[in-house]
Amino acid sequence: MRAIHHQPLFARHFGAAETLLPIAKFLTRFIAPAPAHLREASCGTVPQAMAKGETVWINQPFGRTIFCLHGRLWLCFDGTPVDIVLDPGESHPCMERSPLSIHALSPAAVRVA
Repeated sequence: MRAIHHQPLFARHFGAAETLLPIAKFLTRFIAPAPAHLREASCGTVPQAMAKGETVWINQPFGRTIFCLHGRLWLCFDGTPVDIVLDPGESHPCMERSPLSIHALSPAAVRVA
């Protein structure tokens, strides 16, 4: 009896290691962790001041509410096509489980509850 080994067509012709390495390098651009210089937002009743252009992250935003106290904030849930812009006095309840980036479009203050 002879064992049959199933290999994808590209692996039979080029070898699996040679073909998968460029694909793996390409995909790491999309699944790499957030850069170390980006900080996580603090949660609670204390407002967090943000300079224009600063970004903070919330790794588990589900069930939290983002309040814009002053300035303008741009909210982006990782992997979703919808972005949210908050003006002073506005808030957004988070119903997504993917990480959330909060970017200050102007000097701002944010509170995460």
